Amino acid sequence: MPDRNNVSYITMISAYSKYGSVESAKELYDQMAEKDLLLYNAMIACFAQNNRAKEALQLFDEMLKPNVNVQPDKMTLASAISACSQLGDSKYGTWIETYMRELGIGMDDHLATSFIDLYAKWKY
Repeated sequence: MPDRNNVSYITMISAYSKYGSVESAKELYDQMAEKDLLLYNAMIACFAQNNRAKEALQLFDEMLKPNVNVQPDKMTLASAISACSQLGDSKYGTWIETYMRELGIGMDDHLATSFIDLYAKWKY
């Protein structure tokens, strides 16, 4: 990749994710020294979409650490909720819902669908 920047890395990570090449996506992700919200979103979504939910949530936790301090957006949260659903972790999903409210992030159709999937499978 001649011009290496976050946009080109995110595009490649998304392509690798689509074709299930998670290890290749992770290699690119690991090469980036400065990780921003969009890069985190691409890699968390890659893990979640390829049945690697535990890794998706580990990366979500990493981005929330004080020394990283990247604030999630709706896309991040939807991927994390999807990972919770895969793992059957409604408790963590409920924490994400509370955290989302604390941040003032409103519900949209994508988030609502993710929560419905989680709670329909595991809450009751």
